[in-house]
Amino acid sequence: MRSALVLVLVLVLALACASNDRCQDVTNEMCAGQPYSRARMPNILNHTTVDMAALEAHQFAPLVKVRCSPSLTSFVCLLYFPPCTVLDAATPPCRELCQAARDDCEPLMTKFGFRWPFSCEQFPALLQYSERLQRMQEQSLQMEQRTLRLEQRKLRLEIELLQRQLRSG
Repeated sequence: MRSALVLVLVLVLALACASNDRCQDVTNEMCAGQPYSRARMPNILNHTTVDMAALEAHQFAPLVKVRCSPSLTSFVCLLYFPPCTVLDAATPPCRELCQAARDDCEPLMTKFGFRWPFSCEQFPALLQYSERLQRMQEQSLQMEQRTLRLEQRKLRLEIELLQRQLRSG
């Protein structure tokens, strides 16, 4: 019985650690004002750490500084430091956010010989994004239900263990 309890505890810890391994603290100053503080890695650009992502995201710092677009900071942060969720992969920014940042900043970039580095069509449209968020909420609910079932099992095992200990002595 004790081994069953240990097995349940190991499973609970493994689930917690598995999700934490994919989430890292966002330390990038550019993204300090975002409504989240943990990023899901790897991101869709295949950066495996926030430090790697920060090196590449830094190229947008001058554009953010001159405020060429009110959408740029959110776009860059969502792209390089996607919020940590229960999904198996990072959620990209939506197409419309990319287009807004591009449309605002590309004229300035063009003056200095640069082009917008992303094809906004590669990102999901807002409607697809909403559907993905709905799936994420459903998956989150399922995970919560699984966690509750594990907690219930754990408590039952602990009660059984305590009862056995009381009986034996």
